[in-house]
Amino acid sequence: MVLIEFYLLAHLIVHTPLTPRLMSMHLTTTQLSALDALSELRHFTKAAQRLGITQSALSQQVKALEQSVGLPLINRDTRPLTMTAM
Repeated sequence: MVLIEFYLLAHLIVHTPLTPRLMSMHLTTTQLSALDALSELRHFTKAAQRLGITQSALSQQVKALEQSVGLPLINRDTRPLTMTAM
């Protein structure tokens, strides 16, 4: 999970102009854990089961993270899921 957090933050720092929104962004460990599970398992239901939450709760966490970052992080149109190319 630390690697994903580092990757996200490094990407944002390099590729995104500093804006008040980016400067005030708060990433939670819950959101990062959700992204970590999805990146490994590539399936919402399996990732939710691993995290002990519902698929709906996982989807909401990822959506909130994507809104915080301002970028889509999950390619939902593919099976299995893939991470978007940032």
